[in-house]
Amino acid sequence: MKQVLLDTKGNPRVQEVPAPMGRPGWVLVRTAFSLISSGTETAAIRHQSSPLISRVAAKPALAGDLAKKALKDGVGSTLDSLQERLSRTHPIGYSLSGVVEEVGEGVKGLSPGDPVVCSGADFAHHAQVVSVPRQMVVPVPTNVDFKSAAFAPVAAIAMQAVRRSGAGLGETVVVIGLGLVGMLTCQLLKRAGCTVVGMDLNPARTAAALASGAAVSVTDAQAARDAVSNMTAGLGADAVVICAATASDEPINLAAALCRERGRVVVVGDVGLGADREDFYRKELDLVMSRSLGPGRYDPAYEVGGVDYPPAYVRWTEQRNVAACLALMADGHLTVAPLNAAEMALDDAPAAYARLSEDAQTTAVLLSHGDGTSNETLTPPDRRIEMASAAPLKSGTIGAAVIGSGEFARAVVLPALNKARDFDLRGVASLHGHTASHATERFGAAYATTDPAQMLTDDSVAAVWITTTHESHAYLAIAALEAGKHVFLQKPIALTLEDAQRVVGSAAKERVLMVGFNRRFAPASRVVAEQVRAATGQKQISYRVRGDSLPDGHWLDDPERGGGRLLGEGVHFLDWMAWLLGSEPARVHATGSDAPGGTAQVLTEFADGSLGTLVYTTSGAPGTPKERVEVLADGLTAVINDFESVTFISGTSRAKTVRASGKGHAEQLAAFASALRTGERAAPDASDGARATVWAVAALESIRTRQPQDLDPANWLNA
Repeated sequence: MKQVLLDTKGNPRVQEVPAPMGRPGWVLVRTAFSLISSGTETAAIRHQSSPLISRVAAKPALAGDLAKKALKDGVGSTLDSLQERLSRTHPIGYSLSGVVEEVGEGVKGLSPGDPVVCSGADFAHHAQVVSVPRQMVVPVPTNVDFKSAAFAPVAAIAMQAVRRSGAGLGETVVVIGLGLVGMLTCQLLKRAGCTVVGMDLNPARTAAALASGAAVSVTDAQAARDAVSNMTAGLGADAVVICAATASDEPINLAAALCRERGRVVVVGDVGLGADREDFYRKELDLVMSRSLGPGRYDPAYEVGGVDYPPAYVRWTEQRNVAACLALMADGHLTVAPLNAAEMALDDAPAAYARLSEDAQTTAVLLSHGDGTSNETLTPPDRRIEMASAAPLKSGTIGAAVIGSGEFARAVVLPALNKARDFDLRGVASLHGHTASHATERFGAAYATTDPAQMLTDDSVAAVWITTTHESHAYLAIAALEAGKHVFLQKPIALTLEDAQRVVGSAAKERVLMVGFNRRFAPASRVVAEQVRAATGQKQISYRVRGDSLPDGHWLDDPERGGGRLLGEGVHFLDWMAWLLGSEPARVHATGSDAPGGTAQVLTEFADGSLGTLVYTTSGAPGTPKERVEVLADGLTAVINDFESVTFISGTSRAKTVRASGKGHAEQLAAFASALRTGERAAPDASDGARATVWAVAALESIRTRQPQDLDPANWLNA
């Protein structure tokens, strides 16, 4: 299918990418029209086209991560990582109309063939087929055409601004910035019984605003002051809605000057917020922000999880605002006729963006996607794209495919496979076609797909890497094993005991399954193991991990998708302790919290009497090394310093530090290749993965009950 993407320089281009797959709770929509607005999307282009140093400076967290990586891995490696991240193409678009092609499991109120509107910058892209969560899809009334309907999500932004303004019958409201959102705001305020004053520096837009409901429309600040004074007998405006986009502080200070005492200023557009306190204080003005389409925006539980807000408590959510705009269109109370929107073909998207930048009179462009409104049987969207440079499997290599192209896959797995002599990267699969296509191009794969089944039926693929979100690990591993593929499965093997046991049961002897517990293969681990295993008696391990802080709503912290920190990441470190000791965990007692930002401590008794303590926290100074391991054995202490070096203390001799850098990714890849060629056991295998999952689940239960939990090796050794 075709999709509009922004390249590394911020230039829009139309590219062939694999079409998305359906999934539970989501809706596949074939697009009829998508809308390019003059504000939001052109701002995204400006950001993407800004110099590299500016984009890094705009993200302090990214700059800090790069500085730490440069100190640790060197400037060359850091620049490669940065270039990979910034070379990615970006989808764009947030407002479209189309026809339902497929509804996922659990979706109610929609059927294939229904006309709908889709919204959201994470979902409603300029693409011939989109996959959108149910909450972001609204049915279109029968008497609203597809062209008009495509404006409804943008109109909902204006509607939310009107609601935030509290404007009522007879009030005077000023709208500063008469782009697409500003013009729609004028219409809605007029319908709400308000007298509207429009202001924009562009004379063409001020003229068009008169047709959109403005009683007066002006081009400069003084004219705005005069108009408001004349219309209110010197009282001032009841409210000002700022829809402009500028870094200047002038709009917000003009708004304060135009308001009456105790008036309201609503900020919709991206404007400077350096407000002059004097006017706001003396007039006791209310300053409020209007967040996109309404309540629910940016809340993953609402948008993706489908958790609606009860109307009795939140009357107007973003979905209900879009529906209200469509109802106004159906009644003829909201029209797109005065908006100076142009219509162009999807293939002409680059010219459409250029037109918005160069033609001040055009406020929006509708991109026509061709057959989106047809009721006839349409050709199924292609979920696999072959690369022009694709070649047959290289002789003597192992065909490899990667399912999941997230940050870890791009930073570690794909670069390693691209360089490895043992493997030939055949395909990359991702939920999003553009990410699969980009990864395929950058790392030299033969094809990109959104359908993992493409790899399981590909005879050139012998081994599959699974690097998806954690809830999918078990079923994808089982599907790959049953298709006769070898599997490299990133941790964890599963999120439940039952799923872990199912994976173990599917890992037949003739197929290799290796779990991505790479710390076992790290040079520091091998150095320590050689010394510690030679010592007799019980050992004690203290393993402290400082995890990275994650954004609110990150999938790893979601119990259903990521499992949380202990189950999603802690399994790494639990497995390492069992591997080093060569003894099975027998009893676990955990305290603390696995909630985001919490600290958990997991104390484990092993069958040989050894003790292991894992402390996982996100506290501490940002520069704190991520991992520190201390192992105490008979007459020996070994300290691993963030898998960069090892310090040994033995007897009365001075401490000795040896450099041992790396976390074992390359070494594990070599071990996996060796197992595939020789048929030897590929440890860590499915039983090792199941043990770590059972262990972490027991730790979580111990935190919940505040009681120790016994562990039974039969749950993983004989699953």
